[in-house]
Amino acid sequence: MVLTEFNSRDKSLSSIAAKCLEKTMWLHSTFTHSVRAQTYTFLIDDPFAYFAIFDQSMENLEGLAFLKSVKEAFDVIFNGYLGKKKLERLTSHCFQGEFNPVFHQLAGPGPEMDSPGSAFGED
Repeated sequence: MVLTEFNSRDKSLSSIAAKCLEKTMWLHSTFTHSVRAQTYTFLIDDPFAYFAIFDQSMENLEGLAFLKSVKEAFDVIFNGYLGKKKLERLTSHCFQGEFNPVFHQLAGPGPEMDSPGSAFGED
C-alpha cells in the first residue's frame, strides 16, 4: 500500500511506480536500475520501501540521499503517530498531507515537480 507519493507532471509515473513497488526486492537494502533515461531507486527498511523514479542524469548517490531524507522525515512523522496509528491500521495515502511540504522542500521549487503522484512508501 502506498502511504504517500509525489510526482512530476507525468501522470503515467504513478502506475509505473505502483508496479515497481509490487516487485520490491526485500532482500536488498538499496537497489537501482536504469532504463530509457530513467533510474528506478529503492531504499528498503522492512516493512517499508521508499521508491523514486529519477532522470538518469541524476547521480545514484543523489537519488539515494533524497530517499534517505524522505525516510528520516517518515521516521519522525510515523513515530509521532505510533501511539495513534498502529502499523496494521495504516491506510492508503494516510500520510499525504504530512508529506506534501516535505517533498516540496526536498525537491525544491522545480517547474516539473509540483503535484502529488509517484510512490515513495509502501507497507
